[in-house]
Amino acid sequence: MPRRSSPAESDGRPADGVVPGALPPTAIDDTDREILRVLQVDGRTSNTEIARRLGVTETTVRKRLAALLEADLVQIVAVPTPRLAGLTVSAIMGISVQLNALQKVADALVERPEVRYCGVSAGRYDLILESFFTDHEHVVRFSTDVLGRMEGITDVETSLILKTEKFSYEWEIP
Repeated sequence: MPRRSSPAESDGRPADGVVPGALPPTAIDDTDREILRVLQVDGRTSNTEIARRLGVTETTVRKRLAALLEADLVQIVAVPTPRLAGLTVSAIMGISVQLNALQKVADALVERPEVRYCGVSAGRYDLILESFFTDHEHVVRFSTDVLGRMEGITDVETSLILKTEKFSYEWEIP
């Protein structure tokens, strides 16, 4: 007798409801979340200070951070602003691509040092880039010498960012 699929299986999800590659909701607990919230505000906060604020031991904080790092759930890095790197012009670029060349174009663009974000999108553009440049001439060179010569690109729309109102890596941890 053929096995009937569950509703979850019929929409492509496994019967247990777990999406492959997604973290289970129990991957971190409230203490882990609080440790991360403190570090999101100031990544230089010591384990001792975090422990004091949360009412736990320094050993608890150290072991939990080590486990989060080991599980590749967080990274602790210094993030310089683009301005520090001499990148004073930022742009959002919408790129239309022949669909048979989409992955090849995306792969080439993610290797470019100007490109900080590249997303495949649905809608008006096939790719959305966030890119940073030293000056307007750099934007022109990138647009003509890189994008203009790349096979598969059919159209580019560039929006220069005149003023950044928010630049953040903070988001709520569920």
